[in-house]
Amino acid sequence: MFKIFLYILAFFAILLFFIFLRKKMGKISNYLLVLVLILAVAFAIKFELSATRSGVLKKETLNAFLQGQSLKCKDTNVSKEYFNFEHGTQSFVSNGKNKQFKALIFDIKDCKVEK
Repeated sequence: MFKIFLYILAFFAILLFFIFLRKKMGKISNYLLVLVLILAVAFAIKFELSATRSGVLKKETLNAFLQGQSLKCKDTNVSKEYFNFEHGTQSFVSNGKNKQFKALIFDIKDCKVEK
């Protein structure tokens, strides 16, 4: 939420900058720059909101895994008994306790909590 506030603040700062330069620049180029600025801010807000949603989903999936719930990754059940979570790669890696799961790696965004 704070980043959105910063985007809006930056938008108004640049808008004020263009208002002061209106006399030196033509009106058409001034309006074009404001339009580009509005589109850039809209894109930044959309990107930030989607990144926030994705982060929340990953956090909920990780919390469920750490609490011992089973996850469904592709066609495999991932549990704390046979997999470890690697924070650096944000993935579940087989811990070698079961030969059937040896060398399996699942990205956290490919997993869903089983209900």
